[in-house]
Amino acid sequence: MLLAGIDFETTGLDVEEDLVIEFAVVTWDTEESVPVCMYSAIVKERGFVEIKNPTSGITSELVLTQGVGPLVVCRDVWRIVRGADYFVAHFGNSFDYPVFDNFLKRCSFQAQKTPELFAKQELHHFIKKKVWIDTAVDIDYPPICRYRELTYLCAHHGFLNPFSHRALPDALSMMQILSKYDIHKVVGSAKSPMMTLQAMVDYDHRQLAKDVGFYWDPNGKQGKGWYKDLKRIRAQKLDLPFEVRVV
Repeated sequence: MLLAGIDFETTGLDVEEDLVIEFAVVTWDTEESVPVCMYSAIVKERGFVEIKNPTSGITSELVLTQGVGPLVVCRDVWRIVRGADYFVAHFGNSFDYPVFDNFLKRCSFQAQKTPELFAKQELHHFIKKKVWIDTAVDIDYPPICRYRELTYLCAHHGFLNPFSHRALPDALSMMQILSKYDIHKVVGSAKSPMMTLQAMVDYDHRQLAKDVGFYWDPNGKQGKGWYKDLKRIRAQKLDLPFEVRVV
């Protein structure tokens, strides 16, 4: 099985409006458990002005002087991922996929009919038809592993990412973590829909819910209470010491 691990760095956290400043992709062979191809580029999108949240170490000057045009990136990425069976991203459902989708939409207005534009169109169609694995959601981590930040997950799995918040090291770290788990179970989770459970516990028994990963939400779908978001396939296997309801 060939996976395409994706990671972005952006000018901010708004998936609709903020621009891509770094794009990385790692294709990964699950049989050999090794990377096949690695690609990374600083990206200069049209309209780039400044980086709002410079946690990655990428500066505005670096983007302005070293940034590659979006359509060139699309051409290169399409060449690499076109044989992939699945895409992979960490918090991909809420961040990387919408960032990718909006990045490709913006590219549509930047060229006449060229090979690069054709590659962009093929890439956009491809990412929409493929199943995306979200390593923050689809991996059944052990109970002791309660946090989903990538830096924490790297340490939990016995290694450190020396260049945190850079796209290529983050993508490689994500794929290394994924390689520790049964890929067929992870794919099954990726294909399963999300659902939200509410723990039916009173104040005196709230710790029971907290201990198994439920979170307190004062503005939940059914009012204040303890909730847990998970894939349906995993919810069917839960053995909880309290009643729950689907919300």
